Amino acid sequence: MRIVLLTRQLGIGGAERQMSYLANGLAAAGHDVTVLSFYRGGALTPLLDSARVKLVCLDKRSRWDLLRFIARFLSTLRALRPTVIYSFLTVPNLLAALGGATVARHAAVIWGIRGTGLELVQYDWLARLSVAVERRLAGRADVVIANATSGAAWLRATGFPPARIAVVANGIDTEALAPPGPAARQAARLALGCAPDDVVVAVVARIDPMKDHATFLDGFAAALAVRPALRALLAGDGPPALVAALRDRAARLGIAARVTWLGAVPDTTGVYRAADLLCQPSAFGEGFPNAVGEAMAAGLPCIATRVGDCAEILGPHGTLIPPRDPAALASALCDFADRRAFHAERGRQAREWVVERFGLARMVAATEALLLQAARSHRRAA
Repeated sequence: MRIVLLTRQLGIGGAERQMSYLANGLAAAGHDVTVLSFYRGGALTPLLDSARVKLVCLDKRSRWDLLRFIARFLSTLRALRPTVIYSFLTVPNLLAALGGATVARHAAVIWGIRGTGLELVQYDWLARLSVAVERRLAGRADVVIANATSGAAWLRATGFPPARIAVVANGIDTEALAPPGPAARQAARLALGCAPDDVVVAVVARIDPMKDHATFLDGFAAALAVRPALRALLAGDGPPALVAALRDRAARLGIAARVTWLGAVPDTTGVYRAADLLCQPSAFGEGFPNAVGEAMAAGLPCIATRVGDCAEILGPHGTLIPPRDPAALASALCDFADRRAFHAERGRQAREWVVERFGLARMVAATEALLLQAARSHRRAA
């Protein structure tokens, strides 16, 4: 197949990382793979196998650079003559539908939906409009791939054609995330300013309302008051105003000295190596949160809110708590601090669970099968 993978950018994000893994895997399987990116650059660009995967940047200049950008997109798509267009997230999905209806009618259009319902009131009018248009145009996609069963259920409930919805769970690079030896772990902790007796809790998530760092900080403060060895590592970046508000919140709670803000981290392997525990505090919108699967692959026990597919990802090897519940989060942190040996064993079992169920090869093979089927069906219907 000639496959075009369409994304806004190659910055740090779960969808972008999964798309990069998929591009490499499909190219290794012999397909002609081109990644089309709205914007040039991005921290995950080196993740692509440049010997096998072509990267074409559409050089979008700004949010409002539309007519020139759309013309360039259509021209590029016409030249590539793809068999399949697979887009990731709302705005690329809309562009893929446009391309499939105009210059690439021979191509099957595949949409990637990476989560569940957003609380749209927390986002701007353009985000709300884009989601509304996406729902109206859902019938334009030959297949809609969700990365979680909860995501597929949400799509059906919001009017997406049920027969066109498929589920492919995220793939985790379990080899790269193998638990470190004592020396590598000590070096990672030293590099991130963690003392030997710190109980290190990592949150690996972009700064966004859905990730609910505010609840994490409140729960962490309550736990720290009775378990002073706790330390938090927050890996992720976001809008400057939201980051500043969260840092102010940490200062008001009196926990600033025990919270390390790492900002955007292109390779989070060092964070997982330094941590004793991962916390995923999301309030809504999750499908398959990459950080949970990655931390489990790294041998870390996890605390996660009961959102998206977290229960299915964790299985019996982690702690689930209600979203937006600082008291429950604090209780789970204290339990971890008190029973570290028990939870460390759960972390070891968690790695085995992820290796068996969520490897990269499984994700690539399942996606390849869906793309082949969609391409054949589209060709017959044309």
